[in-house]
Amino acid sequence: MNILLVDDEADVRKSLSRFLQKLGHSVICAADGMEALREFHTHEINLVIDPGKLEPEELLVEMVIGQKEGNGFTEPPECISLRPHGRDSDGALTFFISYTVRKNGAYAYGIRVLPHHPHLAAKQDTGLVYWG
Repeated sequence: MNILLVDDEADVRKSLSRFLQKLGHSVICAADGMEALREFHTHEINLVIDPGKLEPEELLVEMVIGQKEGNGFTEPPECISLRPHGRDSDGALTFFISYTVRKNGAYAYGIRVLPHHPHLAAKQDTGLVYWG
């Protein structure tokens, strides 16, 4: 499987890339959204998220979207939670979102998937994430 890995921290990209390659995947790394878009348009990318033993309510799945200018956003992007839609027979989770653009212009967006628990201090609390 070809995986496009995007993270602004080089150490995270390197560690996660090695882990995914050991699992037999081909990994293409990008340091930011613009580089990811260039890679996306030049490679065939596919990715299936298998939640393992996690239930849908134990995952935070968000669309991060905002108007873009150059390599960044014109203002802080919106973070909109996706709603669980179902689980396939192979265990893969599907999520649903509906979004209406309010202004004309170029937008940048991505999907963020994090482990989640209601007692975390912040939604990006890394206490639930362990790197291999």
